[in-house]
Amino acid sequence: MSRSIRAAVLGVDGGGTKTHLALASREGSLLAFERGPSSGHEGKGYPACRRVLDNLLRRACRAAGVRVRDIVYGCFGMNGGDLPEDFREIVNRMIRPIGVACPIKVHNDAFIPVFNDGWRDMGIGVTCGGWHKWVGVNGKRWFMQEGRMHPGIRHLALHEIYKVYEGFTEPNPFATALSRRLGFKGVGDFMLRGHYGGGKRPYVRPPGAAWHARFLHVPEFLGMRAARGDRVALGVLDAYGAFSADGVRAVARRLGMSGRAFDVILSGSINAGIPALRRAVARHLRRSEPRARVLGARWKPVRGALVYAMHAAWGGLPPGALSERDLLYGVGK
Repeated sequence: MSRSIRAAVLGVDGGGTKTHLALASREGSLLAFERGPSSGHEGKGYPACRRVLDNLLRRACRAAGVRVRDIVYGCFGMNGGDLPEDFREIVNRMIRPIGVACPIKVHNDAFIPVFNDGWRDMGIGVTCGGWHKWVGVNGKRWFMQEGRMHPGIRHLALHEIYKVYEGFTEPNPFATALSRRLGFKGVGDFMLRGHYGGGKRPYVRPPGAAWHARFLHVPEFLGMRAARGDRVALGVLDAYGAFSADGVRAVARRLGMSGRAFDVILSGSINAGIPALRRAVARHLRRSEPRARVLGARWKPVRGALVYAMHAAWGGLPPGALSERDLLYGVGK
């Protein structure tokens, strides 16, 4: 490995679908940014996730011209970090074995959006999509709330098809358009092949796997329909916004933040990318937490990990730090 040119901090966003790993200098420059597959141990196991982190770290160090031993602090937001036992295993089986010997902070990946656009002593990060997590920070205290019992935003949208098919609501353009967006001829075809098909009945032609890939893009469909004023789409987003606000209130109560001014950072492409959803969350929080400020994250969560690491290592960030385009949402993957 090349000779080190400067000390660096390390930030990692180890998600369930991808991993972002980045190095930054004390001057606030992004030295390296690497992308790779998931490093969530629940689905892949610790050895495979360790190899992902090791590969990304070696590539980043070569690109930045630093050595692993020159990293002075690391912040890791890791999918599957839900219990204290998880953090211990992630450290001992995934991080220390790849040579990271510096002080580190390891937390759930929903923790790092709190610091996405700057250091905060108080705030709540919201990551909702396939998983629902709220992580709050109040000084040295933190608390994570999970929403296992609630359906995701995609399933809330599908419920509108079911409601039409079962007669709870009248046929409407939203349900028809969503069915076709998923690759079906309409509501009836979706229910026959999408719900009852899939190998459950040999006499029903299965829909194939393509519709599941389209299902992942339902949030974008909701955002487009909401922008046109579609009442059903706005209703789905309002219901999801109410659920997101419930989690914020739970964390605020637990950390003694209720009634105080704090930021709520909506992270992820769903939360940050749909303006109508941000407005719905703010609307549902207004009565109970009128001083809360709801923000859509502009930056990828890995930037929050770097911000935390720079603050822990050097006590702050220089003006204009970490402003590289690679760290913005919507750039790359």
